[in-house]
Amino acid sequence: MCGLNAQYASSAFLSAWVRVSDFSEEAFRRSILNGRMVRASLMRGTLHIVEKEDYSEWRPLMQPVLKRVVNSFFPGLLNRISLEQLSHEVKNILMDGPLTRAEMGRRLTHRFKGEPPEALASQQDYYYHSYRYPPLNAGLTPTSHATLGLRYLTRPA
Repeated sequence: MCGLNAQYASSAFLSAWVRVSDFSEEAFRRSILNGRMVRASLMRGTLHIVEKEDYSEWRPLMQPVLKRVVNSFFPGLLNRISLEQLSHEVKNILMDGPLTRAEMGRRLTHRFKGEPPEALASQQDYYYHSYRYPPLNAGLTPTSHATLGLRYLTRPA
């Protein structure tokens, strides 16, 4: 098994439970909270939970597929915005704390006027090695928003 579909946070737990004979929800949750496993866009552009080391190796290999996904949903967007500027904006926004994809899109529209918020938020998922914040019911209480932003946002692809 190389990754679990995690479009919904609970689906990864259910997938692991039916596939792993000695599954422990607590151990699975700890692996996500301590960063050993991450929830991020990967195969086919959907969210998966994978080990962090695997994600770091596989993500660059998936980048061409992710670029086609973005171009199919938002034609021409990559010709209208600077990915470097978008990366800078995303990093600055996440220093204030975690956001949902919808909130990220709304915040990015202040900088990229006229672009659909969902298109801008998709760039953050598909072009940058960003992880999804663990489910809020997982019990993680970060020491600061800046620490959390740095923990779950890595460098651009």
